[in-house]
Amino acid sequence: MYVMSDAKTIQAFVAEPSNTEIHALITKQTKALAEFDDYAIDDLVNFIIIQPGDTFTTLCSHLGIPPNARPWEFIEEHCTCYEMVVVLRSDGFGVVIFVPKAEGINLDLLAMCKLHALPTNGQATP
Repeated sequence: MYVMSDAKTIQAFVAEPSNTEIHALITKQTKALAEFDDYAIDDLVNFIIIQPGDTFTTLCSHLGIPPNARPWEFIEEHCTCYEMVVVLRSDGFGVVIFVPKAEGINLDLLAMCKLHALPTNGQATP
């Protein structure tokens, strides 16, 4: 799991040139959150990109929630990934988790995302 939990790591990721959908989504999110200039980005959100070998159980363990929980506010389906939003605190702090639709990504995690995902503007693949 690739975890971006501090402002420096998030800013470095956004600054890297990339044509991936996940990069574009994280860049869009950080720009939208820039209006909250009284807060550092890592006071508002962390980002996680699921990697091969990660499971929902390892994700829950990392987040400190029980593996039988349904912690997401919503899951959106994009062309190349799923975007899962989890609010962890009452002040609104959360984590945005990206699950790539890629070889090596846990099939159970992908199936769970597909089952609960909302399409994004009709752009998701069937």
